[in-house]
Amino acid sequence: MSVKPGQQVALRTLQMALQQRCPAPGLIHHTDQGALYTSVAYRQPVDRAGLIASMSRKASCYDNAFVDSF
Repeated sequence: MSVKPGQQVALRTLQMALQQRCPAPGLIHHTDQGALYTSVAYRQPVDRAGLIASMSRKASCYDNAFVDSF
């Protein structure tokens, strides 16, 4: 946890999820297009885990609505 979002928080959260959940290759990992999630540092562990990166469309506030309401 952190006072504000940042690269290290996103990376630690991803690593924690990968270690605790052990997702199977092919899992779809959906994020927005923020700099935290488009960086090489974030994309490398996603790729190494065999996850499929999925990103919302630009200017589409409804793209994540279903997941956010779940």
